[in-house]
Amino acid sequence: MSRTTFVLAAAILLSLLSTGMAQVGVPSWKELMASGKEAFSLLKADDAIKHLDAALKAVPQEPLTLPNRIEMHRIRALAHELRQDEKSAIVDQSRRLGLSEELHGKTHFNLIDPLKRLARLSARTQDLKAAIAYQRRAIILQDKVPAGSSAAKLSLLHDLAKFQRSAGEHAEAVVSIQTYIDEISKEKGKLHSDLTQPLTLIADSYRILGNYKAAIAAITKRIAIFESVRKRRNDPSIASDLARIAELEIADARPDDAQKTCDRWRKILNSVTDKHPELWRLHEMQAEIARFKGDRKRESEQLREGIKYSTDFYGSTNVRVGRFHRKLSESLRAQNENEAAFEAATKAVAVFEKRLRAQDPQTMDAIIERGHCQLALGKTKAAATSFRKVLRAWEKQAGPKHRILRKPLEGLLKLAKLAGDVDQIKELKARLTSLVK
Repeated sequence: MSRTTFVLAAAILLSLLSTGMAQVGVPSWKELMASGKEAFSLLKADDAIKHLDAALKAVPQEPLTLPNRIEMHRIRALAHELRQDEKSAIVDQSRRLGLSEELHGKTHFNLIDPLKRLARLSARTQDLKAAIAYQRRAIILQDKVPAGSSAAKLSLLHDLAKFQRSAGEHAEAVVSIQTYIDEISKEKGKLHSDLTQPLTLIADSYRILGNYKAAIAAITKRIAIFESVRKRRNDPSIASDLARIAELEIADARPDDAQKTCDRWRKILNSVTDKHPELWRLHEMQAEIARFKGDRKRESEQLREGIKYSTDFYGSTNVRVGRFHRKLSESLRAQNENEAAFEAATKAVAVFEKRLRAQDPQTMDAIIERGHCQLALGKTKAAATSFRKVLRAWEKQAGPKHRILRKPLEGLLKLAKLAGDVDQIKELKARLTSLVK
């Protein structure tokens, strides 16, 4: 062996030995990945992330292929979710999505899972615009899957509608939910029980959009499904839906239709028992109908009945009893029965202060109503105290220009006009004008 050959062989041997020594006791990326998977399966999120981080940084003994990197980011993202670290999970799911696009292209069905997970994570971090965009893309890809799962498509549509509703995009949500309804109807029939939830959602979105007739139609279909499933008309299960229809009929300025719905509702409740615990709600609705018709006397009668029923079933300090007292106060004040109105408002405040947090809107509304009663009784100092209490609380909570301040400011403006305080009137009018619409 020549000297040159010997030196070259020795150098190669030394290199091999040094590489082997460097690897002694150092786990491979495969071992680290396996450890990460095992830790995640045991719900040990921190350990899983530690092992997977090490795997991604390790010098591989074998090439670290794209599928392996995709899998590591998938598990890391799930581990971050386990730790409720949505932002870190989004980073890993985004990397998983990018690598999947590099491996499969941008129209492959393997992108659906990272897209829908990114949508949910974005929704949790209140990035609803991103959530909707990811979800729409996932639906497009799902539609391209040969013989794709209808359940998967329905789940994607359901979540898209949820994101749209959360973002206030109710017109878009209606389109998504209607597609959802059409898919179920086509697959399972027009009276299948799986339609009840989407019908509730679409009815609520129609209500928010002011399309009361469409909302009523959706709830009426819900009732038809329940009656079809139970093989009987006027089943007790539809009582809450009748209540919703009555509310919508009042909102749609159809008090006579609302009364007919209430009559059917009462018949159902009485078929169960003559002392049904939900009769309080019926009295509340009857009061709304009377108020719409301008019959304040009947309104106050129904509210008193509601107080009686609610107190019997839920106790005198239940929140719904407080709501009845506040509404009764408004009704009595409209009839110039100011002493009785003040008594009802005072009871409402007492209930809400006991049951709700100090700055709850219901508590504040009851204090404002008490202030108006005090004003009607000539107790101007007490009224000012009530209005200012609410004003200070809401300024602290919402800022000096939030529209929620309108009610207490309007109460103080009435007092200023009564006192003839020109400067105060001018100041309060300016504040009311400056409020965000």
